[in-house]
Amino acid sequence: MPTTQQLLLLLTLFWALQVAASWVQYRHYRGAMGEATRRWSDGYLGVGQSRRRLRGGAVALLEVDPALRVRRLQLLGGISIFARFKPQEGAEGLTLQQLAAQAEGSTPQALAIRQAIAQVEAVHRRQTECAAEAPAGPAAPEGQAAPQPRPQAA
Repeated sequence: MPTTQQLLLLLTLFWALQVAASWVQYRHYRGAMGEATRRWSDGYLGVGQSRRRLRGGAVALLEVDPALRVRRLQLLGGISIFARFKPQEGAEGLTLQQLAAQAEGSTPQALAIRQAIAQVEAVHRRQTECAAEAPAGPAAPEGQAAPQPRPQAA
């Protein structure tokens, strides 16, 4: 029976290491997302991921301005908990179509970039549709200023 106890202890140890490693990776991901959202007050943020079981996957963090031009693209790849987001030089200023053309292929990085682009385009499309459907504010009587909407509390 001692071997069964040793195996259970070893299994528990590996499980605890996996939980700790996942926590470290989550903290890094959350920090990178927080930094990206604080960097700009306008624009869009898209996240794409491509998972592969044995060879590792990729996560793309795409920051886009309101004109749908890339401000920053960061990629995280691999299977190690020590992987970090790395800025991709040369992506700044590209349109989403130009970036999508560069991200052809079936590599995990290309799949993650295309997924992030699709996410940004979907949010932009929804916001554009909502803005088009929104009614104009109430008309002001002649000689008076139109009422201004009140800012919403965060």
